[in-house]
Amino acid sequence: MKNACLYDHPLRIVRVYAAALFVSVAVALSGCGGGGDSAYVPPPPAFDIGILVAGQPLSGVAVLPGQELTVYLTVGQTFALESTGPVVWSVLVGGASVPESGATIAYGGATIQEVLTTTKRFAAFTGAFAPLISPVQVRIYAMSLIDGNQVATINLTLNN
Repeated sequence: MKNACLYDHPLRIVRVYAAALFVSVAVALSGCGGGGDSAYVPPPPAFDIGILVAGQPLSGVAVLPGQELTVYLTVGQTFALESTGPVVWSVLVGGASVPESGATIAYGGATIQEVLTTTKRFAAFTGAFAPLISPVQVRIYAMSLIDGNQVATINLTLNN
């Protein structure tokens, strides 16, 4: 009896090569990942902020996370920041953080009285003891409670 070899029959040779080709193609395609661009896609915005001045919305204003907006107010005006998602509000006046207390903040001759602070709204009255010598800067941060990396900044500039 003759010693049988895997390659003795021409059909077996074709089968071995076909199997090897199939395995090679399968291994090559498994690392492919679909051929799409694997660039980083940031998460969708967790909120946007609308602004009301003296009860009227600022038209076309929606501050998104990562954005910064400056709003000019005349002392005596009220303002409200309304968020579509839950946020934590942080107020900085003169470079110092002001704790959320609902109290009146006095700085540079201006006053800001917080009247409502919730996860979706920050509202306050502005005023002054006397005409302001120079504009007063107030910075308000809104940090998402869903994604702490998403922060929007609203700069208020108070003038006479």
